[in-house]
Amino acid sequence: MRKNLWLRILLAVGLALGALAPAGAALARGTREPFSASGPVLTIDQGTVFPAGYSGRFVVVERTVSGELSGDLNGPFTFVYGSNVPISTQSGQVHGRLSVGAYEAAVEGKSSLLLGPGIAIGPDGGPLAVVVILGVSGSLAFTSGAQGQGDFTATVTAAIDPTTGHILFVVPSGFPILDLDFQPIGLTSSEAVLSGSWSG
Repeated sequence: MRKNLWLRILLAVGLALGALAPAGAALARGTREPFSASGPVLTIDQGTVFPAGYSGRFVVVERTVSGELSGDLNGPFTFVYGSNVPISTQSGQVHGRLSVGAYEAAVEGKSSLLLGPGIAIGPDGGPLAVVVILGVSGSLAFTSGAQGQGDFTATVTAAIDPTTGHILFVVPSGFPILDLDFQPIGLTSSEAVLSGSWSG
């Protein structure tokens, strides 16, 4: 009789643990933690860009921005993007793929002209380049390395060809910018910032 009682108790405990384990595992898998990372934007390539007829807009089929992140995402990053924007403002929809080590995320956002054109002053006190500061803001969703979503923002001080308006290279942060009348209007800024929540 006592033996049967112990068997029933053990069976009941086993069933209870079996019922609880999947719920606990599901809870663990669904738990999300905040993440954040930031760092300098360093380069932009010339990519594949062509005019959209005579509209003043340009189609960016593919262009690659690179830099370095530190934080929960750590190391070199690339952002391969496409857009269709007016050359005068560089403002419009942007879509792309962000890669940092084993992590990849789809990015959807908008670009806008934040400042310029102006003249960036180099370390020697002389003119460095004609520049504009562009901003990108949008959302990201991980497609590899993690599950989660978040926000993606970036500012890029781009040296431009003063005749055509085309982007030539990225100017590092911290240099003075003068307007075309040689009055101070700000500092160069080239940085990417990511934040959101994820689970492994």
